[in-house]
Order: sequence, then C-alpha cells, then structure tokens
Amino acid sequence: MGMLVEAKQRSLIPSVKLLMDALIDTSEFRVSQPLYEQILQMVDE
Repeated sequence: MGMLVEAKQRSLIPSVKLLMDALIDTSEFRVSQPLYEQILQMVDE
C-alpha cells in the first residue's frame, strides 16, 4: 500500500482506489475497511 500511496503522490498513477479495488477483486489480497479508508484519505480520494 505504501508503494501505491507514494506513486500517487509522485503523480505516477492516477488513482490508488482503482488499483486497490483491482487487487482485492482479482487476487487474494485483503485489507481491512479502516485501513482502506485511511489510505484513500492519505491520497485525497
């Protein structure tokens, strides 16, 4: 998650939410709801 946050802050990716959602939907990747929301707040999404 830290890499996604940094990539968004450096304008290397347009959206952390889209990538996190894709990871959750297509793999066994799991993240708690509070952490999910905290990450999105960090990147203003």
